[in-house]
Amino acid sequence: MANVHVRDLPDALHLALKERAAMEGRSVNEVIVRALGRAAAQPTPAEFAARVRRAQDVPPTLTPDELSAAVRASRPAP
Repeated sequence: MANVHVRDLPDALHLALKERAAMEGRSVNEVIVRALGRAAAQPTPAEFAARVRRAQDVPPTLTPDELSAAVRASRPAP
């Protein structure tokens, strides 16, 4: 497993990480690794733009009226 050294970490950020770790019952390292994992999983602006372009190319399969009817039909009768 790789190691990363973070320089010039603001004191306020370090304190916030320590407090979060204490509240979650985790180490500061675990909190940082989880936060970095979430950040790395986020799409880049280019990836997000590509997703939007793909979504715009897909026509809806149901009209709004058909969708409303399907939702009403899926609900239990009173």
